Amino acid sequence: MERKQKTYQSTQSIQLDTNVRINGQIIPIEFRGGTYDPRKNGLYHTSDPDIIAALDADIARVGPSCTFKCIHEEVLLDDEIEKEVITEKNIEGIKTVTAARQWLVDASEQGIIQKGITSGMIRNRTEVLKIAGENGVIFTDLPIE
Repeated sequence: MERKQKTYQSTQSIQLDTNVRINGQIIPIEFRGGTYDPRKNGLYHTSDPDIIAALDADIARVGPSCTFKCIHEEVLLDDEIEKEVITEKNIEGIKTVTAARQWLVDASEQGIIQKGITSGMIRNRTEVLKIAGENGVIFTDLPIE
């Protein structure tokens, strides 16, 4: 999935407040971040296609005397990561927090659960149970308290 992001800059002032009408609603547009020294006019960033269309239409309608202009356009790619359904994994024989911690680290390295889990991330019982829960792991023999 891709979407556009545009950056508009005020042509005459450090800050500019204006409005656009989209589907009957008035949307405020605020150009901010300008400075006096060095001279830099205010900017407005958006990836909303309706706002982009309205601002571009204003620039086309008014022409060179418009109080803002588009200075940058880029296409952003959204990573469409399909979240897999977490199925519960009942692990038997783990009776201590230390053993549970080691099992989580080993399973992470092998790709059984989320990769990147290190022993430094798991310092106590609460963190063991939290990471196990996030990955659908249930230690059936580990005492809760």
